[in-house]
Amino acid sequence: MVPGFHYICPGPFDLVATEEELRGVFKKIQPDFVVLSTLQSMLAGRDWQSQKEMQEVNALIVRLSRICPLVVITHSPWNKRQRRAAGTITQFANFAVTMHYEKLKLNDGDTGMHIIVDSKLGSELEGFHLKLTTEGDKDDSSSVRGLVYAGEGRPKGNAKKAVLEELADDPAASNKEIAERTGVSERYVRKIREQESKARSKHDDLRVGRM
Repeated sequence: MVPGFHYICPGPFDLVATEEELRGVFKKIQPDFVVLSTLQSMLAGRDWQSQKEMQEVNALIVRLSRICPLVVITHSPWNKRQRRAAGTITQFANFAVTMHYEKLKLNDGDTGMHIIVDSKLGSELEGFHLKLTTEGDKDDSSSVRGLVYAGEGRPKGNAKKAVLEELADDPAASNKEIAERTGVSERYVRKIREQESKARSKHDDLRVGRM
């Protein structure tokens, strides 16, 4: 147990039905924040894609967040085009700030995380990346000992790779859309597109010359 942290593992439960118990725990411990994980294990059969069925859940999250700031985690694929995880279409409206965590390999071979920040309050910080500090085998998740802030945006080199992957997947997307999905600036996406266009043009000229 990490000093200052409390961990409760009840297994899947109905978030709405246990509101009073949760309020009691929050008031007793008085935490700085609470992490609820995972969202889908607390819905008690509700369809998380249905706004009507999620109405009670969303209202409860708002009520609990008035007692203590909440972090709700959902283990589901991230839809980059819609900037949300499956089943969270009605969740983002409940939070002033939302963040998406993406695991990645850093240039030095270490494991890191890229975090995209979406703030309704307005923020100059669109994202940042962290480096996992480990002991022993870097590929062994049990050896992780902490996280270190490693800078704004994506790691150098990784950003270009992410942009190129998005362009290959959705070439008709605008610079703004690609920038939002990858956590980089529109200017950077424009630069990559221009570089790729020049490279293709040069390649086509060489091919014509050989013919």
